[in-house]
Amino acid sequence: MALLAELAEVIGRKKFAQRLQAAGLSPAALVKDYSRLCVSVEPESLPQPVCRDPDDDLVLATALTAQAFLTVSGDLDLLDLGAFGDIRIINAADAPRLLSA
Repeated sequence: MALLAELAEVIGRKKFAQRLQAAGLSPAALVKDYSRLCVSVEPESLPQPVCRDPDDDLVLATALTAQAFLTVSGDLDLLDLGAFGDIRIINAADAPRLLSA
């Protein structure tokens, strides 16, 4: 749930307002629709810090708990890792190509 709250905060930023409006969406509606596609997991804390930004360890812990094979992010602290164990970390521009392969 913390990651959905962060998503709501991020897409509520001014820089996304024009795109959302053009798509006829509000940040709240987008998060609500997105949450329907999600499987909620309660991650355990990582045994030791991994990211430069300790807040990003929640993303890694969530991916680990969910047994994800991929994490898509625009966060440079995560992207610089490249991977966390077997979980690849890529940006949104690379995701469609990787997922279609």
